[in-house]
Amino acid sequence: MLRTCKAPARINPLDPNSLVVMMAPIVLLLMIVEVFLRSPMIQYGVSVDLPHAANVLAMPHADREDAITITVTRDGKTYLRSDSVSPAQLPSMIRKCLSAGAERKAYFKVDPHAKYSHVADALAGVRSAGIQNVGILVERRHPQDSAPQKP
Repeated sequence: MLRTCKAPARINPLDPNSLVVMMAPIVLLLMIVEVFLRSPMIQYGVSVDLPHAANVLAMPHADREDAITITVTRDGKTYLRSDSVSPAQLPSMIRKCLSAGAERKAYFKVDPHAKYSHVADALAGVRSAGIQNVGILVERRHPQDSAPQKP
């Protein structure tokens, strides 16, 4: 006895179920791309909540591993890159970084809830190390975030 094999059923492009099956890989790929594009870049040092600003300039050198990044947290702790330092130790540590070939620019990451006195102490330490060029890192505020809310 001979058996006959049925030909595989064709997908009807107008069938809603087949459209879902055909679009699922495309949607999955778009979701993966969106996650990687929206994720923050690799950042060295301690992470803090950064203040938001509408008009910002890109500082690509701040993401370098050898960048002089000073972080001031909301509880007043000061970090040079990822090392906890006191404001008194900051000038000597920065001079070591400069002698190792770091850029003569300091990048500040300051928690918005940090006390100004802690930030001023860290800034004084940077200035006494001989660095006059300082950048403050912020998050870009998206236009939809700054639009007034309707009641």
